[in-house]
Amino acid sequence: MDVALIGSSGHTGYVTNEMDHPAVDIVGVAPGSAGEDVSDLYGQVSDRDASVALYESAGELLEEEQPDVSAISCQFADLAPVSEQALEMGVDVFTEKPLATTLTDLERLRDAYEESDAELVGMFGIRYDPWFYTAHRRIEEGAIGDVRLLYGQKSYRLGSRPEFYRSRETYGGTIPWVGIHAIDWINWVTDAEFESVHAQHSRRQNRDHGDLETSGVVTLELSDEVLATVSVDYYRPDTAPTHGDDQLRVVGTDGVIVVRDEELYLINDGHEGERRLQQQDGGSIFPDFLSMLAGESDCLITAEESFRATEVSLKARDAADKRRTLEL
Repeated sequence: MDVALIGSSGHTGYVTNEMDHPAVDIVGVAPGSAGEDVSDLYGQVSDRDASVALYESAGELLEEEQPDVSAISCQFADLAPVSEQALEMGVDVFTEKPLATTLTDLERLRDAYEESDAELVGMFGIRYDPWFYTAHRRIEEGAIGDVRLLYGQKSYRLGSRPEFYRSRETYGGTIPWVGIHAIDWINWVTDAEFESVHAQHSRRQNRDHGDLETSGVVTLELSDEVLATVSVDYYRPDTAPTHGDDQLRVVGTDGVIVVRDEELYLINDGHEGERRLQQQDGGSIFPDFLSMLAGESDCLITAEESFRATEVSLKARDAADKRRTLEL
């Protein structure tokens, strides 16, 4: 499939790591935001294929190449408009998350998706990590009974972030950028529906990163009184062994399953004590998306799940801004 790379501000590796995949043919690279520097991305691609073209804008690339798939990873406030443009041209969309940084843009994008024959999924690639993939499988198989309580954690090193992270208008907020993953895990491992959200966030000690929030907590009420919390922060020390510290704890009526340090643990009535579980290979998100487009299989992440995680994360950010609970 002909693939257009638009933007270099997010997880472009989901695509560039698959350049040897037989279904991937990258035909062009372009910025998706004003002033976005895609030279490193273009160099990475053109070193492997000198015929790949560099364009000045997403619109020019889409018009000239008419690709099958657009991989959109520009600055976050521009994700929705560029994705909308691609959908209107009938081009399938593999987009960075959050899908939009405002609820208005999200609704416009949803309308464009529903009016288009093209497909869309967000870059929720963490689902494919073996520890999360296996956790989902074991919960689905009934290892902990009915899910009643969930906790998700996202903790990152701050380092020095690009300039667009320093403005709410271009960044969108830490809950939508970071916390959205944990919100997606919650949506993924339980059939309960989100009903309300309360949240708090803080910009304190953000090392001169402007509007960027360095910590946040989200409390979610789901149907059947299932409860969930999410914590996000940029306080992970620079000396930490990894850039991120992802954790998930899911409590069920018959046991508890925990993801921590890229391992998976289960406590239930079937065995004494805590057991470390063998992990299953979850595959990779971009080949999975391409297989879905080819009609070969379903994708582990759907358009509806991508829209829902974005909607909930944006409302969580707004709940933190307004310091009140919002209905979902």
